[in-house]
Amino acid sequence: MRFGKVLISCLVTATYTIGTSLSFPVQKTSAQSTPRPYVVLVNGYNDCCAWNMETAVSELKKNGAEIRLVPWDGFEDGGKEKSRTSNDATFLSEAADFINNKLDPNRPLVMIGHSFGGDSLLSLAPRINRRIQFLGVIDPVAAGGLRLPVKGRGVPSNVDYFFNRWQKNGLNLRNVVPFDSRTVNGSIFSCQAKICDQEEQNLARNSDGLENRVSCGAHEISCSGWRLPGCNFRGCWKGSNGTKSKRLDHNDMPLDGLIQSQIAVNARSAVRISSTSLRGQSDRIDPRTAYQKYRLNQVSALDQIGNNFAFSALPNGDLLAIKKSGTASGHVEVHILTA
Repeated sequence: MRFGKVLISCLVTATYTIGTSLSFPVQKTSAQSTPRPYVVLVNGYNDCCAWNMETAVSELKKNGAEIRLVPWDGFEDGGKEKSRTSNDATFLSEAADFINNKLDPNRPLVMIGHSFGGDSLLSLAPRINRRIQFLGVIDPVAAGGLRLPVKGRGVPSNVDYFFNRWQKNGLNLRNVVPFDSRTVNGSIFSCQAKICDQEEQNLARNSDGLENRVSCGAHEISCSGWRLPGCNFRGCWKGSNGTKSKRLDHNDMPLDGLIQSQIAVNARSAVRISSTSLRGQSDRIDPRTAYQKYRLNQVSALDQIGNNFAFSALPNGDLLAIKKSGTASGHVEVHILTA
């Protein structure tokens, strides 16, 4: 039997570039009529904070997505948290009924949840009897405000792309939960999704991956740029507290620029790939002049092109690269390059 969540305070891959001088054949694609994607955003305890992912929501809406905003303990669109018994049974029952019986099975399904909402989605996914194109969780928290039970939820094989980000920063008033986050990492065991994208992120970053920096306290003398005011024979100068990298707190994670960008790009790509059919016409693309702009610059460049890669052009002009074998993740990897 699954225990309800204990009420607690809300204090609570791919880099895309090609570095070869050879041109290579790619398949042109023609898109089928694509049903409107259905996106579910699930808040955590005390109605925090997935609904505030304005950048990701805006990008998904540009691609025609319909957005449903729900709390972790119910499935009413625009509803607020109601549970005082710490139980998400209503969410699981109502969400499974709607998705399995009322939502058009041809519509791509994207589900994203933060904190308690992420845990509720991990419990919901095995109850869904259709494909989930994208399942994203951000620092999910389970019963008692703990991370450890979340790790054992698993990700079923009906998920195409599983996205998971968590933090492991120090204890403070805004970063109380997960209570065991200082000792337990947030990776989920038994991920059977086609792509399992799991990563710890402790520093706040912009959408381009650059760190956010904040001012240091006067006592933090090790900060870059810290100095006392003073004078010498050359003149006087003002003091400076310097700056440091901003650490991510639990409730700040859904608002992080990089996390929102990654969710928007990967959810959009997962939906697009699932809705695209290929045809036999081929062109030749010269990578010396095409696909030179980064859509996402995060981990590493594509490795050397061999028979384990398949390439195809997408309807919007992007390049789809599928690595079929020899991947570090042990799964087929999908990369998208933009011209």
